[in-house]
Amino acid sequence: MDMDKLLRTEIETAILTRRTITFRYTYERDDRREATIRTVRPCWVSPNQENRCNLMRGFCRLRQDMRTFRVDRMELIDARR
Repeated sequence: MDMDKLLRTEIETAILTRRTITFRYTYERDDRREATIRTVRPCWVSPNQENRCNLMRGFCRLRQDMRTFRVDRMELIDARR
């Protein structure tokens, strides 16, 4: 099983048990890579056919709003209630 499938399974478990997850999120901005640590309460995870990746949407504690994240750019740190 690849890492995206393992992470997706962990996210689905967090949704069902209403846990928050903390992860390192890497993205590109202005020709450089940046990484942030986010704590999110996930609402759903689904495949995106356009980018061929899984997307997760959830409430981000840092920004205090709903955000969408690409699962292939996430590295799980912790999952707790």
